[in-house]
Amino acid sequence: MILSNHAVDRASLRLWRIWRKTKLKEEGIYSWLERVSLTTLQRYDGKKVQEVRNMELKIRFIFGYCEDNVTLITVYRIAKNQDYYSDTIRPKNGKNRAYVLRKRKEWETNNQ
Repeated sequence: MILSNHAVDRASLRLWRIWRKTKLKEEGIYSWLERVSLTTLQRYDGKKVQEVRNMELKIRFIFGYCEDNVTLITVYRIAKNQDYYSDTIRPKNGKNRAYVLRKRKEWETNNQ
């Protein structure tokens, strides 16, 4: 497993609270990221998946493949109210997905 500089930088800036809660004794951010990403990737039994989500830690991993090497390209935090199967954030007020998509489209057109 190869960790990109971008993934390590992003983890150190955005995942440090999760790292502090789940790290082993004397484990740095690089070693922790490698351990967590490998254990998450092993759940897929060697399949080449590009995006993997660890819902226990609320982290999304993006992988790239080159010959026989696996590279962790970047990591993202998953929002508390985000669905497992979609990138759409569930609204807290109970509105449906169409409402959320419509509001997102309105926001994107207004902020261009």
